[in-house]
Amino acid sequence: MTSQQQLAELLRARGIEVSQATLSRDLAEMGAVRDGQTKRYILARNRDPAAVLSKARSVIKMMVKEVARSGNIVVVKTGPGQANTVAHLLDNLELEGLLGTVAGDNAILCVVAEGADPEAVARQIRKLASE
Repeated sequence: MTSQQQLAELLRARGIEVSQATLSRDLAEMGAVRDGQTKRYILARNRDPAAVLSKARSVIKMMVKEVARSGNIVVVKTGPGQANTVAHLLDNLELEGLLGTVAGDNAILCVVAEGADPEAVARQIRKLASE
């Protein structure tokens, strides 16, 4: 994405209405910055944890449709094209017991660490999605 206008258009195409001012504020709160070489927005590391958690909750609540568990895998369903964003947020939140995520278009496989409780990981995600 090279501009906020393009991002807003893509979000509108997916049924998410957002003003440029709101988008600008949300990108800043998430720590998104424009990469100097590619001119694309990227999520920077080392952001204020409280701000990241607050914005992550808001985005996860808006995008997560369902959370289910099977064995040591938690499956998170999102709207079309939203899984990558949610997976990135879940990885950066470093939830207890979550080893990592793999995102498709509208689904995320969350791998639970050996010895961790998969249902506890699912509960953490459900809690984020309902707050």
